[in-house]
Amino acid sequence: MLIAIAPLAACGKKSDGGAADARAIDAMATADAAPMVDAAPMLTVPDGTYLDQLTADQVKTLCTWMVDVQGGPHTIDCGDGTKITIDPVDDCLQNEWPHCEVGLLRPCIEAQAKDPCGKAPPACTTFYQCVGG
Repeated sequence: MLIAIAPLAACGKKSDGGAADARAIDAMATADAAPMVDAAPMLTVPDGTYLDQLTADQVKTLCTWMVDVQGGPHTIDCGDGTKITIDPVDDCLQNEWPHCEVGLLRPCIEAQAKDPCGKAPPACTTFYQCVGG
């Protein structure tokens, strides 16, 4: 998956000179634009479903939601040599997902979408613990 998950984020990669950020998921792409969190649809995949057990349709729904909630495919220049990239849905579909519940990922992605250049939000702690352990 790599949210750039190797700790996920939701389809996004953070790079500071080339290193992927541990909190980003792999699913975003190019062109500066601010995320439009309020315009994103609700996620319809049940929170109790494990990411590594999603059907193909559920993966597509999750990836589409993650990209949409983060403002669509684009790259954000954080201004300190760090860039966050939100890859297209097709890239997200190639992710290998951890054995963690959707309900741990959802609030993390929603929180990250509000400040993609900020530190990993507290809403991601439980998800990262699941991924790492």
